[in-house]
Amino acid sequence: MVLIAGAGPSGSYLAYLLAKEGFNVRVLEEHFTIGKPVQCTGVVTEAINDVLKLDSSIIVNKIKKVKVYFNRDSVEVDIGKGDYILDRCKFDRYLGEMAESAGAEILFKHRLNSATIENEKVKCNTNKGVIEDEILVGADGPYSRVGNSFNMLNGRKYKTAIQYRVKGNFEDEVYKIYLGYGEFGWVVPENKNSARVGIVGEGNLNLIFKKLLKVIKINKILENQTGMIPLFNFNTPLSYKNVYLIGDAAGLVKGSTHGGIVYGLNAGKILAKVIKEGGNYDKEVKKKIGKELWISLKIRQMMSYFKDGDYEYLMRLFKQEKVLELMQKYNRDFPSKFLVKLLLTEPRFLKFLKLMAI
Repeated sequence: MVLIAGAGPSGSYLAYLLAKEGFNVRVLEEHFTIGKPVQCTGVVTEAINDVLKLDSSIIVNKIKKVKVYFNRDSVEVDIGKGDYILDRCKFDRYLGEMAESAGAEILFKHRLNSATIENEKVKCNTNKGVIEDEILVGADGPYSRVGNSFNMLNGRKYKTAIQYRVKGNFEDEVYKIYLGYGEFGWVVPENKNSARVGIVGEGNLNLIFKKLLKVIKINKILENQTGMIPLFNFNTPLSYKNVYLIGDAAGLVKGSTHGGIVYGLNAGKILAKVIKEGGNYDKEVKKKIGKELWISLKIRQMMSYFKDGDYEYLMRLFKQEKVLELMQKYNRDFPSKFLVKLLLTEPRFLKFLKLMAI
């Protein structure tokens, strides 16, 4: 009854939710295994616990602090309960196994090339032949072939993320962010000896990335995990008749940090309920997580106008004890709950609101 293109976190989690409710679910996975290639930092906040219980074997590390650098200045933030660093291969495979155990069928080496709707059924052209079903879900990444088949991507824009797993010497409980390298650069430690290092931005970032590597002083590159990140667009449709998009295929990615795992899983819960009970998927997504996505995107747009003086002023404001204490209490996956409190605590942040309105 339901055909899902893509066995990443969003697709596999949706398959699990539907299969356990008795739906006949098939998942098309173009690779011979789940979890490869990795194109993600694997950082999730504690908000994932509201959606899914993580198996301890999936968690590589737990981060207790975020340290932000700009030029020679820095500010360190205690992030309360901390962030999880996931082994993305194990995480994806764990969700795939959940889906299979609930009764979903995963068809490996099946690549969806295009799709049409005929006689109210979805007809999918794959490398293995034509597959028909009643409902089609695109969980097939930023360049979703499902979305393209039905003109749903609506001029989507993308950012480039260059990331490498590297060897070196790292603070294993500190997630480091480097402003001034593309949009920003990062060091996400797996342990004291290995980390995921990257930058995100537009255009050719290779020279900028090399400059960041000199600052970080790595010993050895282990793996290239470079990929593209979709930008959320409120005007992009998430559904068309009996076709739906979730996860990166739907552009459900935070504009501020470019993470999307928690939003993708939440969209899976929303879509599973819509398929089971009926309703308007687009409206439900925008109602439940759309505001957070919009605010996150506006924060990123605001920071794209920053000059050095703006970064320096921002760092000074965030160094205040009252601001640091506030940041411990709120989860950054839900900025709407945090921004009002932030402005009330420190009204000088209002200086940046005019940039969010551009």
